[in-house]
Order: sequence, then C-alpha cells, then structure tokens
Amino acid sequence: MPQDPPALNVSAPGKLVLLGEYAVLEGVAAWSLAIDRRARVGIHHRSSPTHRLTSTLFPDRELAFTVDDGRRLTWSIGNDNTFRTGIEHLLKPWLGKLAASADGLSIRLDTAAFFETLNDRPEKLGFGSSAALTVAFHTAMAALCQSDTQESSLAAQIAAHRQQQGGVGSGIDIATSLSGGLIRFQREPEGIAVVPATLPEDFHWLAVWSGSSASTGDMLRQIRRWSRSNPENWQRLLQQAAVIGSDAERSVRQNHTQDLLQAIARYGRWMQTLGRRSGTPIYNAAHRHLDTIAAAQQCAYKPSGAGGGDIGFAAAAELETLNGFRQAAESAGYRIIALSEDKKGPVFH
Repeated sequence: MPQDPPALNVSAPGKLVLLGEYAVLEGVAAWSLAIDRRARVGIHHRSSPTHRLTSTLFPDRELAFTVDDGRRLTWSIGNDNTFRTGIEHLLKPWLGKLAASADGLSIRLDTAAFFETLNDRPEKLGFGSSAALTVAFHTAMAALCQSDTQESSLAAQIAAHRQQQGGVGSGIDIATSLSGGLIRFQREPEGIAVVPATLPEDFHWLAVWSGSSASTGDMLRQIRRWSRSNPENWQRLLQQAAVIGSDAERSVRQNHTQDLLQAIARYGRWMQTLGRRSGTPIYNAAHRHLDTIAAAQQCAYKPSGAGGGDIGFAAAAELETLNGFRQAAESAGYRIIALSEDKKGPVFH
C-alpha cells in the first residue's frame, strides 16, 4: 500500500563558525553563520503502533521500534545499526509523547546535503549536519505534537545534541541552525545569549575543503586535557580570544569590513598558537598551506570549527581579491565548496 504523504516536512541550516572556536566553551563570545546546506526531516502517521525510521546515512536499511508506557524504546528492526545510539539520543526528549500516541510514525532523516563526493568517496563536510538534523527533527516533533514546551527549547536541543556528541560542544551549531543568518553566541552564567547580526555588505567569503575529515570530539577532548594541566597559560589565551571577539563585535556593529577581516586573521593565529602549545593539530599541513595562499592573495583565512581538517574559509573586502584566492587554491588542488548565507532557521515545506 502506498504511504500517505508526509504530514510534516521541515529543514534546518548548517553552520560556518567565523571565529570563537574553543574559547566559546569558556564563555568567550563566538560568531557563526547559517549556510544553505539543510538537513531535512519528513514525518507522517502510520496505522500501526510501530515507528519506522529511514535515513540517508543508511539508505539500504529501515529501523523499526516501539515505545512503551514507561518510555522504554525497543528496537524490532535495526538493533545492530551503527547509528542507533545517536538516533536514541535524538528521540529521547520525545519518548513520552511517542508512548502516548496510538499511532506510529514514519520518520525520514536526510543529511545528504552535508556530503560531497571528494577523492572518489563521499565526505562529510563539517557544516554541523547533526545539529541541523536535531533542530529540524525537534521543530517537526513540536509541531506534530502541538507542543511548545521545553523539549523544543534552545537549551533542550543543545542538551540533546551534546548527548549525541559524547558530552562535548558549546551549542553554537544548534543556535545557528535555529536562528539563521549571522549570530553572536555566548555561554553566560545565567544561560545562553544569542544575538542576531548582519555581515558588512562588502564582506565576501568562500569555503574550501582541506582534503581530509577530522573528529571534533577528539580535538575538543585534547584541548580540554591540556587546558586543565596548563590553567594559567589557558587563561592568558582566553583573555586574548576575548579581546579579538570584542574587536569583531565592534567591527560588525560599525559595519567595518577591514576590521572584521583583521579579527578573523588574528583569531586564526590564535588557533595556531593554541594548537602548538597544546600539541593539537588544529592547523594541519593543508590549513597551513591554505593560510599561505590566502596571505599571498591578501585574504584572511582560518579553519571553521575545530580544525585538523574539514573546512576552512577565506574572506576579503573585494570580490576580485577573493577570486584570486579561489584560483590559487584550485590550482593547488583544493576544492572550493559552493555555499552562501542562509538567513532562515527551520522552515516548513
């Protein structure tokens, strides 16, 4: 029997961190931009108590599960699936609602937009696919359950996503996906502060694939170990990061592109210093090479996110200058990734 059309289709954007990596975990403000790579979730009711789930991550398999009155999730198909643990964390805030429903759900998770075929194999690009999927799923479930409760709040989504990520991460990717556009993100004692902002009109940027993937969790854990054993050194670096962040905020507020470019370049150097002192390969050989290419073209450059691979970005005040970086990077064998800012957060389709 053909399936009914999805009752809900929701998408949410990925992110590109402009500056503030690592220091954001200690309360320093960071800046992040939503991008036009979207995770998509489709949900419709089934005339069965069993829930079924498919994903672009495992296109040849279907998972099936039930939820009892005690909110216990039992897998009937797909119990050995590699992605099961992450999916359980995604579902966890909604187990009560699922248990109370007489109907099962058919759930489709789609993160294909966050992968590209590079080096003859699909590569995950590092644009926050799991965070975007979390936002799209929680938004869809809140609408489906006609619920505007704590399950779909920013804090709840950050907590759910941190569980998926092994307890690491600041939440900036969730906040960016929820807000869309450019945001200033800061973890404060009283909670998380998210402030929408606008890039200067003549701020031009592009993303480039470094040639290899990296584990954000591994990088964060290595920095955490080093910071705990070198607290004074770490505090000095955090003070420097805070100054750069303040300068970036002033440049955005005053619409000064050159000052923002300088702040981005300075934060790139800050990340290099952190990597050297901690023994963490934040700037691997590819990022160092791309940084050299950018300097020759008079562009600012830095990794976006934890570094060690994945994505970097270059920025300039003149489009012609940025095109010079594009041509030089492509001539050196690097892949430019087509991206643009996405000003919208979650969208119903």
